[in-house]
Amino acid sequence: MSATPTRNYTGPERRRQNADVFDLKEILRFVLRHYKMYFVLGLVSSAMVLAHHYGFPSYRARSIIYVSQGSSQIDQITNRLQGVQFAEDTHATDVDKYLRYLNSEDFFRVVAERIEKSGALPLAEEEIRGPDTPWNLLRGLLSKKPVITSHERVVSALNRWISFEKIGADGVVIHATTSRSALSKRVADVVSELAVDWISRNEILAVEKAVAYIRERIEESESNIKTLEEQMYEFKKERRLVTLDSAEIARKTSELEAQLEAAKLEYSQNERMLRRYRAQMAGQRREIEEMNREAVANGVSPIKFKTNISERAAEKEAANQALEARIASIQHQIEQALGASSFRVEQSAFDFRKRLEMEYSLFEELKREMFRAEIQKVSMGAKVNNLQKSDSAAVYRRIGITKKGIITMILVVVFGTMLSYLSEILWPVIKSKADLERAGFSFLGALPDLSSFLAKRSPNMFAMVDGKVKNIFRFDTDSGPLNHFFKLRTKIIYKLDAAGITHGFVTVTSGGPGDGKTFLSVNLAAAFARMGKKVLLIDGDFRMAEASDVFNSHGKAGFAEVIDAPETFGRIVRKDVLQNIDFLPAGRKVSNPVEHLTSASCRSLCERLKELYDMVIFDTAPLIVAPLGTEIERISDLVIFVAQFNKTPAEAVARGAEHLLDFYHGNKKFVGVLNRTDARYESLVMLAYSDYHDHMRHNRSQKDQSV
Repeated sequence: MSATPTRNYTGPERRRQNADVFDLKEILRFVLRHYKMYFVLGLVSSAMVLAHHYGFPSYRARSIIYVSQGSSQIDQITNRLQGVQFAEDTHATDVDKYLRYLNSEDFFRVVAERIEKSGALPLAEEEIRGPDTPWNLLRGLLSKKPVITSHERVVSALNRWISFEKIGADGVVIHATTSRSALSKRVADVVSELAVDWISRNEILAVEKAVAYIRERIEESESNIKTLEEQMYEFKKERRLVTLDSAEIARKTSELEAQLEAAKLEYSQNERMLRRYRAQMAGQRREIEEMNREAVANGVSPIKFKTNISERAAEKEAANQALEARIASIQHQIEQALGASSFRVEQSAFDFRKRLEMEYSLFEELKREMFRAEIQKVSMGAKVNNLQKSDSAAVYRRIGITKKGIITMILVVVFGTMLSYLSEILWPVIKSKADLERAGFSFLGALPDLSSFLAKRSPNMFAMVDGKVKNIFRFDTDSGPLNHFFKLRTKIIYKLDAAGITHGFVTVTSGGPGDGKTFLSVNLAAAFARMGKKVLLIDGDFRMAEASDVFNSHGKAGFAEVIDAPETFGRIVRKDVLQNIDFLPAGRKVSNPVEHLTSASCRSLCERLKELYDMVIFDTAPLIVAPLGTEIERISDLVIFVAQFNKTPAEAVARGAEHLLDFYHGNKKFVGVLNRTDARYESLVMLAYSDYHDHMRHNRSQKDQSV
C-alpha cells in the first residue's frame, strides 16, 4: 500500500523537506557500481603525491622576531599611571596584534616590492613557473613567450610561501617555504627585515588615530563647557531677578489669603441664613396645611401658600455659588504664586550644576586619555627598537605528507566522482519508489522494461487493430508481463471501491513525452475490458494523439469535435475497437488545448460519459504541454502520473505533484507509476518480476545455445 505522509507539504516546503534527506544506501550503491573507478583513482592520486613528494622537495627557512619585555623609564612611568596588571595584559595581546599586521595584504605587497628590488626576482619567477613537469613543459612549448612574473603574481605566491607563528609570550616565527633553498632563505630575510618597520608603522599610525580622535573629543568637551557656563551665568542673573520679586509675591499672596478668608466667612454666613430661611418656610407650610384641613372640613375654600422667604433663600443660594467659584479662583492664584517662588528655580539650578559637573568629569578623563596616548606614542620607539631579527636562519629539506599532496589526492577523487555522477547531480531523475513518494505521489506500482517484447510484436502476445499488430497485450493469454497490469488494475479497483465509486474516471498523464503514459492507458483499458467492463478510452492529447495512432484514427474527428457538439458522440466514437473497448480519438488539432479542457461543455460531456461506461480512461497530454487544473482533473476519480525509470526529471515529477496537491487541496487523488524499471533495481521498487525474470533467463539460455 502507498505511504501516506503525516503532513501535507506544498510546493517549496516539500522540496526543502526532501532536500534534507541524505540517502546513504543510494550513495553506497553508487560506490559499489563504480568501485573499479575508485580503485584506479586511488592509485593515480597516490602516484601523483609520491612523485611530487620525492621529485620536488620543499625547503623551509625560518627567522624569529621578538619583543623585549624589559621595562624602560617610560615603561615604568606608564605602569605607575595605568597599573602593572593592565600593562602586562596589554603586552600579552601585542603578539597577536602584530600577527594581524603581518598577515595583511598590504604587507605582502611591500615584501613583493623589496624582492623585486633585491635581485631575487629570477628565482621567484622560476618558483612561480613551477618545476619542469610535463604540464609546464607543454605550456612552455605552446606559448610564444615565457611566463612573465607580474607584481600581483608575486604577491599571490608570497601568500603561499610565507606563514607566521606565535612562539612563547613575545616571539613571532617567520616561515618561508619554497622548492629552492636560496629563495626560501632570501624571502625569510626580507620578511624579517621589513616586519620591524611594518609593525612600528602600524602601531604609530594606530596611536596617531587615537590621539586625533581624543583631541576632537576634547575640543568638543571644551565647547560644551563654555556653552554651559554661559547658560549658567544667564540663569544666575534670572535667579537674582526672581529673588528681588519675592517680596512682591509674598505681598500678593497675603492679599489673596485675606480675600480667601473673607469669601469663606461670607459663605458660612450665607449658609446659616439659608438654614434659618428653610426652617421658617417649613413652619409656615405646616400652619397653612393645618388651616386648609380645617377649611375643607367647614366647607371653606383653602388658602394658598405665599411668602417672600423663598425668594430670599434663592438669592442666598446664588450668592453661595458665586462665592464657591471665587474661592477656587483665589486658591489657584495662591498656588501659582507659591510655585513660582522657589521649587522650579532650585530644580533648574540643580540640573545646570549636574550637567556642568559631568562635562568637567568627561573633560578630565579625555585629558588623561590624551596623556596615555602621548606616553604610548613616545614609548613605541623604544618598544619597536627592541624588535630584533635572528642572526641565523635554519634551512632544511621538508619530508612528509604535504598539504598540497593531500589536496591533490582529494581533487583527483572528487573530479573522478563528478565525471561519473555528473548527470545524476545536474539532472536528477526518478529511479525508485522512494523518489516518487518524496515528490508527493502515492506509489501505485511499477512496470518493468518490456522493450524486448515490444521489439518482437508477436501476434500471439499482442492484439491486432485493423490487421496491424499494436503495442497492446492480449489479455486472453498467459504471458508474463500481464501480471503487472493485473496488479495495477487491482490497486485501482481497490482505491475506487474504497471511495464508493462504481463508474470510474481515470486520467493518465506524465511529466513529459516518451514516459509511457499512452502505453499504460491502452493496456489498462484492455485489462479492465478483460473483466467484462465496458471501457471508453479517450485520447485527450490534441497535439501528439499517440493513442489515435495506435487505433489508426489519426486525423479523424474525435474528442475536440464532440466537445463543441456533444450530440455527435454516437457518430464519432469508434465502437469495439477491441472487445469491450470503445475509443474516442483526439480529433482535430486545437491551438489552445487548455481552453477546450476547461470549458463547461467538456465537464458535462465527461459526466455523461462516466454514466454510460463502467470505466473511462483519459489519456491526457504531458504536463509541459497542458498544465493541470482543467475540468478533466476536476472530474477524475484518480490521476495516474507515469514516470520513466532513470529518465523522467525529478523536477518535472515534483512540479506535477505540487500542482496536483494544490489543485485537490490536500486530498491525494493522484498516484505514481514507475515505468521501464531495470531488473537490477527490483528491490528498489519493491516488486518481484518472477515471470519477467523467467522470460529473460529463457532468452539468455537460447542466446547461449546459439553461441
